[in-house]
Amino acid sequence: MRQVWKDYSVESASHEQDAHADENGYVSFPERTVRSSWLARTFGVISQTVSLGVHASYGPSAQVLAYGHSVGGKRLEGSATYRAGKPLAERLVTRPIDLHLK
Repeated sequence: MRQVWKDYSVESASHEQDAHADENGYVSFPERTVRSSWLARTFGVISQTVSLGVHASYGPSAQVLAYGHSVGGKRLEGSATYRAGKPLAERLVTRPIDLHLK
C-alpha cells in the first residue's frame, strides 16, 4: 500500500509512504497536516494560478494505492482519493485479476 499526499496551495512536491498489510489485510497511515500562514497560502494560490492557469490545483489532496505483485513489477489493484471536505474511504477492497491473454 502507498499513501501519497500534497497540499497544492503551499507545497511544490508530493510526499509518499509505503506500508505492508498485516496478517488480516489491514494498513493504517497517520493523519497528515500542513501548517502554513494565510500569506503563504495566498501566495501559493496566486503562484499556482499564474504558472498553471486552468490546470492549477489548490488545497490538500491524498490517495491510497493498493498494489499487487506481478512479473516484472507492481500491479495497481485499487485506489481511494481524498477530496477536501469529504472523508477518505475507511475500507479499500481489492481482488486480484487474471491478466492472462488468450
